[in-house]
Amino acid sequence: MRRNKVKLDSLDKKILEAVCKDARKPLRKVAEELGVSEPTLYSRVRSLQRRGVIKQFTVKLDMETLGYITKGFVLININPAKEEKIIKFLAEIPEVVEIHRLLGDNDLMVKVVCKDVSEMRRLVLEKIRELDGVELVKGFLTIKTDKDSYDELITKIKESSENA
Repeated sequence: MRRNKVKLDSLDKKILEAVCKDARKPLRKVAEELGVSEPTLYSRVRSLQRRGVIKQFTVKLDMETLGYITKGFVLININPAKEEKIIKFLAEIPEVVEIHRLLGDNDLMVKVVCKDVSEMRRLVLEKIRELDGVELVKGFLTIKTDKDSYDELITKIKESSENA
């Protein structure tokens, strides 16, 4: 389901760029850097949260340093009558970090992060493939991630006059 596009002014865009670059930076410091008062900044951030633009402030972990060195994607074809049940089950698997519904030859694309290839293989073959309603599973091992960032997109949004 598509949501309505939110209108952003130039200050909103600057705030988004600042908090995306460093979500831990105190908002007081962000206000100072943007040349606005703290109450103005706090009000704008709350508004961005209320409107659903900012979902959460978080950290980005390097999963490899935590021992999860294998990433991959699983394309899945399913029985449409079982879609919600399958998605609910997949969402409860800790190694499943993203679930996307697709248009085209496949129904779902699932991103998984595992400790090693054998763990990923077990996950795909023993948990995902055996689910009731799963018709076809294709696994893809990621050998290198060259980009995992929204930074350039946030900058483009900030620079665009489309939302102003």
